[in-house]
Amino acid sequence: MLNTLERLVRKMKATAIYLALGAGCHALFLGMTFQVGNLWSWFWLLAWPAGLSVAVFLFCLFFGVVLVVAVGTCCWVEDRIIASKRLRTRRVNL
Repeated sequence: MLNTLERLVRKMKATAIYLALGAGCHALFLGMTFQVGNLWSWFWLLAWPAGLSVAVFLFCLFFGVVLVVAVGTCCWVEDRIIASKRLRTRRVNL
């Protein structure tokens, strides 16, 4: 009997933690007010791992694109600086 009760308490504790994390994600992405008729409220409460995975993926994708653009811009600027130095050196040597 005690073993069954311990398992029940563990499952209830795990469910409470899961719902608490869902409530935190709801508060982060939608706000503090839970709306019963809003499907997004239920989504963030019950299916928050899927939404959080998509949000993290989009966050990483955005910063990956920003990083690629920044590195590409730096390489292009460096190439233009080197090309202008070569052009000046060529003019001086002529």
